[in-house]
Amino acid sequence: MTRASGPREPAPLFPFRSVVLGAFVPTLVLEIGVGAMLPVVAVTATDRGATLTVAGLVAALVPVGKILFDLPAGTLATRSGTAPPCSSRVPSPSPPSPRWP
Repeated sequence: MTRASGPREPAPLFPFRSVVLGAFVPTLVLEIGVGAMLPVVAVTATDRGATLTVAGLVAALVPVGKILFDLPAGTLATRSGTAPPCSSRVPSPSPPSPRWP
């Protein structure tokens, strides 16, 4: 039997699974780290003699700085292009030379 030909579903605009694994998961891990770091930044600032106002300002500047520099950093990364991973730049070890008596 042949399958009835009907309207096909349009192809998705982007592969959802690769976008989730390639973009959303690393971003989630980064933001969890930043969120875990912020209370430590505030406590460290107060331990070093800052007032609570200054400690809150310092803790608030961490995400503000991230927001301000994300776009320029992305533009710079787009201009410079992609580079091979650092491990590909390491030369492979040469074979040992034979020892002559």
